[in-house]
Amino acid sequence: MFTEPPPPVDVSKLSEADRAALEDVRRRLVKILLVSGGIMGLGFLLVISVIIYKFVNQPPVAADFAGEIAVPTGATVLSAALDDDRLMLTIESGEGRSLLVVDPKTGKTIARIALKPTPPSN
Repeated sequence: MFTEPPPPVDVSKLSEADRAALEDVRRRLVKILLVSGGIMGLGFLLVISVIIYKFVNQPPVAADFAGEIAVPTGATVLSAALDDDRLMLTIESGEGRSLLVVDPKTGKTIARIALKPTPPSN
């Protein structure tokens, strides 16, 4: 499946023209290596600088939330989830579980979704 590598070339047996050509190829490869390494280094520095820029220049988190949110009397808040301009509360009351969607800035209820249990289907 794999072939054996060729035997190493004995440079002492090469002619001066071949040695010069070999040295020229080596110099070119070293230049290509340095250029590609420099480009890779610049790319790495660019990525790191963009990450630092994004981290330092984050917009401030809006803290203008409503002071109170009306929840039905006797209800228990089981969980809460915040998404841009909506707050969803999972509440449990005497009527059962429901989802309460609220605008967190004003505290007004946008929607109330009752969760009704259904029998499993066979």
